Amino acid sequence: MKTSLLLAIPAALSMTLPFTPDSALTLVTQPQQGYTAIYNLMNNAQKTLDLTMYELTDTTAENDLVNAAARGVTVRVVLDVNREKSHNQAAYTLLSGKGVHVVWANTSYAATHQKTLTVDGATSAIMTGNLTSQYYATSRDFAVLDSTASDVAAIEKVFTADYAHSSVTPGDGADLVWSPTDSQSKLLALINGASASLQVENEEMGLPAVTTALENAAKRGVAVQVVMTNTADDYASEFDALTAAGAKVATYAADATFQLDLWGKYRRATEAARAQLLGTEYAQKTTILTLVSDTASDYFALLVVGSSLRCESCSARRFIALTRAKLHFLEGSDSFYRSRRCFNRRAHRLLHSYLSPTRFLQGANMRQSKGLSSFLMGGILSVAMVGFVPMVYAQAGGGGAGGFIRATTKPAPAAIRKPPAKARKRQ
Repeated sequence: MKTSLLLAIPAALSMTLPFTPDSALTLVTQPQQGYTAIYNLMNNAQKTLDLTMYELTDTTAENDLVNAAARGVTVRVVLDVNREKSHNQAAYTLLSGKGVHVVWANTSYAATHQKTLTVDGATSAIMTGNLTSQYYATSRDFAVLDSTASDVAAIEKVFTADYAHSSVTPGDGADLVWSPTDSQSKLLALINGASASLQVENEEMGLPAVTTALENAAKRGVAVQVVMTNTADDYASEFDALTAAGAKVATYAADATFQLDLWGKYRRATEAARAQLLGTEYAQKTTILTLVSDTASDYFALLVVGSSLRCESCSARRFIALTRAKLHFLEGSDSFYRSRRCFNRRAHRLLHSYLSPTRFLQGANMRQSKGLSSFLMGGILSVAMVGFVPMVYAQAGGGGAGGFIRATTKPAPAAIRKPPAKARKRQ
C-alpha cells in the first residue's frame, strides 16, 4: 500500500541545497523553539483552517481548533486511521462534537503520515513531528512555515481530495516532495546533484538506493554528514558502508534527550515501557488489595468465632445456674422421696391445680390418657413456670419408664386428658 507523506525539502531533511533561501520559508526547530508558532497560526485563522495529522494528542492544539470553529472559522481535520486510530480516537470524538469537521483518512493509504496545517489558504506549516505534546520536550523535529503561493495551493489541493476520499496527483509547487508519487526520485536527484556538501538528519536508513547515492556522493568528494538515531544498531551495515566511502556518521547516544523520530518508532517503545510500568504498578496494587481483603475476611471470621464462643459461654453459664437451682430445690424436697404413694398423690394434686378438670378431659382418646398416666407414674415429674416459677423434679421408684413432663400456669391444651380410673386406682 502507499504512504501519504509530504516533505519540504529545504528544512525537513536538513540537506544543503544549491539555491538562495526563500524569505517565504521559515524554519522552526524543536524542542528549542517549541510549538508556539503552530499554536499562533491556528489562533490567527480568520476564514479556514485545514489540518492533516498522523497523530493528535495535544489538548492545546485541540482546544485551539475548537475555539477557531466557535468563532466562525471553517475547520476541517483529517486523521490517520490505519495505524493511529486508537491514539486519535479521543481527539476525533472531541472535535466532531464541537463543530469541527473531522474525518478519518483515506484507507487506501497504508498510513497518512502527512503533518500539515494550512490557514486561510495563505500559509502552511509542514512538520516532521506529530501534535503529540507528551514528546515535545524530548524529540528532535522540524517545521517549515511556508507562504509560497504555489506550495500552499498544492497542499490545499491534496487536502481537499483526501478529505473527500478521492484520488489526486499532487503538485510539487516550488519546494514540495510527495509520497507516494515522486519522493524517491526527487530525493535521489537532490543527492546526486550535490557538489559541495550534504547534511542529512534522519531516523532511518533503510532504502538501499538512498544509501548508495550518499556513498557515491562521498566518493566523488562531496562532504556527506549523517546524524541519526541508531539505538538498536539497526543500520550498522549501512553506516559501515557510508564510513568506508568517506561519509561522516554520528548517532545520538541511546539515552540522548533529542532524537529525530519521524515514524514514531521510539515513541512506540516509550509507550510500551510506560505500559509495562503501569502493568507492574497495577499488579502491586492488586497484591495489596488482595492482602487487605484477606485480612478483613480473617478479621470478620474471628469476630464470628468470638461471638459464637460468647454465645456458647453464655448458654453454659445459664445451664450451670439452672442446674444449681434444680439441685438446690431437690435438696430441700427430701419428703418427695419418702414413699412412692405420697409422691403420686402430691404429683396429681399439683398437676390438677394447674389443669382444669373440664379441659383435662376434652378431645383425646383413652390410649393417650393411659400413656400420659403411665408416663407420670413411672418416671420423673417436672412442674415449671415461665420466668421465676420453680421447677419440681421427683423420682418415683418401681415400674414404668423414666421421664419428665413440664407444665405452666397456662391452661393445658385440649389434647391433654385426665388419667383414666384404672390409673387412679394404682395411686
